[in-house]
Order: sequence, then C-alpha cells, then structure tokens
Amino acid sequence: MSSTILEGPVETGRGGSEQRKNRQKAIILVLFCGHLAPSPDPPGDPTVSCLRYVSEGDSVTCECQARFHDDRPPDFSLTWPGHSDTTSLSLTNVMRRDNGSVFTCLMIWNEHRRTASYTLQVAYGPDDSHTIIRGPKTFITDGTKSLILTCMATEVNPPPTYIWDAALCKEDRKAGTCTLTPDPQFDDNQQITCTAKCVEGASRTGVAVFFLNLTYPPKEPPVITGYKQGDVISHDSQLRCSVAGGKPQVSKVILTCESLVMKYSNIVNGTVSASFIVDKANKVMNNSILCTCRAVWEPEEDLYTLTSQILLQTDGDNVRSREYVGWIGGLIIGAVLGVSISFFISYMIRRVRLKARAQNDFTPDNSATSITSTVPLMG
Repeated sequence: MSSTILEGPVETGRGGSEQRKNRQKAIILVLFCGHLAPSPDPPGDPTVSCLRYVSEGDSVTCECQARFHDDRPPDFSLTWPGHSDTTSLSLTNVMRRDNGSVFTCLMIWNEHRRTASYTLQVAYGPDDSHTIIRGPKTFITDGTKSLILTCMATEVNPPPTYIWDAALCKEDRKAGTCTLTPDPQFDDNQQITCTAKCVEGASRTGVAVFFLNLTYPPKEPPVITGYKQGDVISHDSQLRCSVAGGKPQVSKVILTCESLVMKYSNIVNGTVSASFIVDKANKVMNNSILCTCRAVWEPEEDLYTLTSQILLQTDGDNVRSREYVGWIGGLIIGAVLGVSISFFISYMIRRVRLKARAQNDFTPDNSATSITSTVPLMG
C-alpha cells in the first residue's frame, strides 16, 4: 500500500445574502493498494568439493561453495549443520564403519534454503587374509576339459580388480574368473596366483595362491609284450600286458584271447583273477588266436577307452588257456617309477597225440595245455 498528499487553493461557492470569498487549503489523501514483490530465488544450488574416496585412517576436508556471481543478500550463509558453521567440513581418521555416511551443506539465500550432500566413501582392503581362490580340490580331465577358477576378496571397498599370473588363464578382471584347459602332462600341481588390487585410496593388494590337483587317465594305450607278430607260440611262452601312467593308475587290466566267458575270484593279495578255456570242441581257425588288452580307470571309465590287440599263432589244434585279470587294490605299484600294472600269462602248449588204446587215467579231454599266471606287486 502507498499514499499521495495533494495540496492547493480551493474556492468556495457563492450563495444567499452574504457573499464571501475564502481561500482554504485542501489536503487530499490518495491511497494505492497492492502486493509486496517477493525476494528473488537463489541463482543456483551450492556445490561440494571433496575426495571421492578417502583411505581408511586418513583425514579429509570438504568445501561447500556457491559458484555464481550474483550479489549475495544479507542473510546469505553456507554451513554444514551439526558439523561446521563454516563452508569447510573436516573429517579426521575415517574408518570403514564411517563408509556411506552422508553430510549436508545448507545455503540460505533471501530466506530460501538450498542443500548439497556428500557421501563419504572409505577405501579399505583388500588384504591376503581376505582374498581366496575358489576351485575344485581335484579336477578330473583328459586334457580337453575346461576349468573355471574364481578369485574373491572380501572386506574391501571399492570392488577390486583381479589379475591372474598364469599364462594359461583367460581372465575376467572384473568378475575375477580364470578359465583354463589344463594339460595333465604339464599343469598338474602348478601354482596359480591371483592378485586383488584396489586402485583407489592407498592402492592396497591381496594375494591368493591355488595349486592345480589334476586327476587324469593314462595317455598311452596298453602295451602287450612277450610275442612278436609272425612268431609261433611255443612251450613256456609268456605274454605281458602293461598300462603305465595316470593319476591314479588303472585299477584293472584285462587281457582276453577270443570271446570267452570270464570267471572272477578274489585273491588274498588284492588281485582279481579271471580264466577262460578253449577246449578241442572249439576249433581255432588257422591256428591263430586274437588277444585284446584293455584297462579300467575308475575315476571316470569313459576317459580311458584305449585298447591293444595281437594275433597269436599256435602250433596245435587243441589249445587250453587261461586269462588273468589283475586288480590293483591299494595302488601299491610306485607311480614315481611309472611301474606298469602287469599281467603274466604263460602258455604251455603241447601237442596231444591221440592214442588208439584207452587208458583209465588219461583221456584226450584232460590232456590240455596248462596255463599259469603271476602278478608281481612291485613291477
């Protein structure tokens, strides 16, 4: 509301019997009604200048600023309510428990209130005691399977970068994974190291070590010795089937000659034997016998399917033989020397001449070739 005062001479009217002329001063009060204009808004919000990450144990000072050039009103102020009455906020000896704390800067401008916030990020970790590599205690492979190792760091902020030192790793530094295809011949017991590194704050690191423990089958097929192709089996001939390598070694080696039924029986020394008989009723074609050797690798039988075969030449029409299957119960054979699991089959083949005269204690049915087997425990 506003008012105006007007001053000036005024003449009165004339009338009746008396005529007078008076000069008087008149005061006229004029009132104007209206609304008061509001105070102007601040030209912007305050801003906070501070470190993004503060290392654990360090101190930091943050500044609240009003970065505009307008004339500031009389009531202008920048403070940190509850912490500072000035534009500066000082935090000393910050700890990981302070991580995530929020501090607010308040600006007053013509009775208007504007704020800006700062969230404290404390950088801490990693360290060796909180960095691990997750992977299988043992990995079964034939050299074609992929393995994923995962490096993990806890008690750390912000999340670290993971670096693997193994050349065989295909690494994901953000996820912390190492994908590899280990070769049993070279990578068993190999040491793999992961380093978790935080680039913020004091750039601390945490290191973890992992040892590959591989379980793998033999690499080579069974080896049959004691007979050369083209030779004729004679008296006291001996065959041996060996399978070397593998971790663990094969548990059973089977040597078969022709497709004959096997009969198993346990033996005290931890081996298992099987036998077959070819009597005179089963004629051997062309005096030859096909023998096949294979082995059983217990951790995963499908990973070892290699076999070896030989064709034996005999010098008789009637052959009686036996097959022995060795069971290595306790894997007693030393792996360091690569001693093979061996199976000995001795063939003693004798010609049987049928005599015209009958004898009570000797017939063609029991005049068979006898076969013996030995399974040495140490080689």
